[in-house]
Amino acid sequence: MADKNKNYLKRAFNRKAANFSKADFLHAIVRDELLERLSMFRLKPLQSIVLGGGGGELAEALRRQYPATRCISIDSSEAMSELAQHHGEALCADMLELPLADNSVDLIVSNLTLQYGANPQGSLQSVLNEINRVLKPGGLLLTAFCGNGSFAELRESCARDNYEHFDTLPDLHNAGDEMLKAGLRDPVLDTELLTITYSSFDKLINELRAVSVTRQINRRRKGLGGKTYWQQTRLNYDTQRNLDDKLPVTIELVYTHARGGEAPKPAEPAEYSVPLSRLLGRGPRKMTTDEPADDD
Repeated sequence: MADKNKNYLKRAFNRKAANFSKADFLHAIVRDELLERLSMFRLKPLQSIVLGGGGGELAEALRRQYPATRCISIDSSEAMSELAQHHGEALCADMLELPLADNSVDLIVSNLTLQYGANPQGSLQSVLNEINRVLKPGGLLLTAFCGNGSFAELRESCARDNYEHFDTLPDLHNAGDEMLKAGLRDPVLDTELLTITYSSFDKLINELRAVSVTRQINRRRKGLGGKTYWQQTRLNYDTQRNLDDKLPVTIELVYTHARGGEAPKPAEPAEYSVPLSRLLGRGPRKMTTDEPADDD
């Protein structure tokens, strides 16, 4: 990730930290799913970390689940790390340059964060290399990130001004290949489509901004684009209202788990699994948010 992207993300999350939990419904849903999946593994981690720890809620849950673990919440935002310290040990650091020793961590969990470590082409290779460096052989990585099927409606509405407003998000199948290249073992990936609906465009935009789902990119429009731009985007989006007269936001949630392995060696034939039953999933989920909009 380019330095300007890192700096943009830091500033964005520092600004949003105080009110982040108010718009944390999506992270809360995924957090519960990750904890449920984690319960299927027999683990006794002594050292664990949460990448993109946010306000520290996930790290706190891991400490409850594994009382013997030393769990560190790691986030690149100083403001987020300060909030996380109220829940336990927290560290402000870049996920691409973790201040941790090689092969020192038993468990790494990440909630909707890995996409911020992707390069502008959507590759997760660098962050996965760093994860495998600090993960013990046989240690567990469990993560969820936004896949490239996310935010299709908003992309379509914004695309008509000839600017890009989103980086390319990671692709499910490319991520599997990259996990193997990083040296991670036995990766399993599956996906779920979650559709959130809103009664108003302003509520939709305010909540997406509150969790900073967009990132700085080379051709990103400076500023907000003016009233004319937002009015046109609003009109474009309004044509996508569903039969219930709601505005949809579709998010592709990609869940992955893998084991830590040795440092990468010359490539050999290998496989990763994407279970058909999980690809078909339990069917797309839908949510409606009709709470009063908060000012951005």
